[in-house]
Amino acid sequence: MVFADNSFGDYLGLITPIKDIIAKDAFYDITAEIVVDFIAGVRGDEPVDYVLDLFNKVAIGDMVDLVIAANKDGGKWTKADGSAYKLIASDIFSVTVEDIRSYIETAKSDTTNAIYAATKDVFKARTLKDYLDEFFTVDNNGYNKLIDLAIAKTVGVALGKEEVESLDVMGMTVEGISAYLLDHGSDIYIGDFVNGERNADGEWTVGGVAASDFLNKIYDRTLKDIAVYVAVIIFIINDPDAAIEQVGDTRLGDFISEPTSNIISGIGEYSVTGNTEEGYDATGIFADVTETIFNITVREIYNSRTDILNWLKDKFLDRGLGDYIFDVMNMYLDDVLSLGMANFAEENLAANERYSLDRNFKTLSDTILNMNLKEFIDDIGSVGFVDALMNVYGDIRLGDILYDNVRKYLGILGTGIKDYAWENFEANENSYKLKANFARVL
Repeated sequence: MVFADNSFGDYLGLITPIKDIIAKDAFYDITAEIVVDFIAGVRGDEPVDYVLDLFNKVAIGDMVDLVIAANKDGGKWTKADGSAYKLIASDIFSVTVEDIRSYIETAKSDTTNAIYAATKDVFKARTLKDYLDEFFTVDNNGYNKLIDLAIAKTVGVALGKEEVESLDVMGMTVEGISAYLLDHGSDIYIGDFVNGERNADGEWTVGGVAASDFLNKIYDRTLKDIAVYVAVIIFIINDPDAAIEQVGDTRLGDFISEPTSNIISGIGEYSVTGNTEEGYDATGIFADVTETIFNITVREIYNSRTDILNWLKDKFLDRGLGDYIFDVMNMYLDDVLSLGMANFAEENLAANERYSLDRNFKTLSDTILNMNLKEFIDDIGSVGFVDALMNVYGDIRLGDILYDNVRKYLGILGTGIKDYAWENFEANENSYKLKANFARVL
């Protein structure tokens, strides 16, 4: 007999370039196979399976070694010079023919199971960061946290092969890959992207310098927070009817009360409490306006879309100008002009049913603060700007403006003026009267 009991190894070992390669354990089944048995096998009923069985232990890296050097050293594959292949290549090289055959067989009945099995075998517990760090590194905490994501776990969740805990996001149940990625983002802060450091109280320092209150609020937002805001906006844009059905009764405060509070409290005293079910209540500067905004529902906005300008006018302009400027005047003008603004806008309005001051320039200030913006704008459309302005301020007297200035700045002349303008005006039956030096002139 020609081949007798000789094996493939007996012949292949005579070929110098490949004898060291086929000496690997992975090729043992091939080299040990008796040639006569091989001929019988390929002539049998299942020749393909027979041949593939011989290659089961051969890894992709072993096949690469037939062309370029690739040797397995422990858990990694190395080049001819002993240097290691990139981790991604090394992990792929470790996949065997038997593994590939298993994936193909599984895919015949369930493709997703095959993908999941291949992902687990190749990537194991590796993260995206494990691979990317071998190509380049970025000195940024936010980026490094973002890519520290287990690949096999992520794919498994995306394919529905691994379960994760669902999340409740503004009344909506978020499951699967969305919940998994949101949960991953819950520990990644905006402050991480500026290499900041966060203490247990949520206070940030960047480069050893404590962040301002305003920046601290921004740095302490997570990627999860941002993703939720963006997702809700996209949801509403893409399928407004479904969105309204789902979140129509949700108040805007659920989305913006916290960041708004963080910003405003950095300017002055402010707080807000509440939720969609109970409504929102704000106190401090700009309380009335922000409270109005927080208590608007998504459905209100959606229903007003065909006449949004009139809706905005009714919602935000059918009110006194003081709702917008009282607290600003209190912070920046009261100390200078002594207007008598001892409280917040909402408190002054609640106590007097309209804005009312009790010191300098009361008549003028009260008129400005109580000017209804919607009525003023409508009046401009009817009679023009000048007449509309006169309808509001036409009854202001020169004394309403000058009286308190005279008392304050001309006191050295012995004018004898000691009361406020409004007190003199009311005491003299809606007329200014003086009993002091220069009285007739004044």
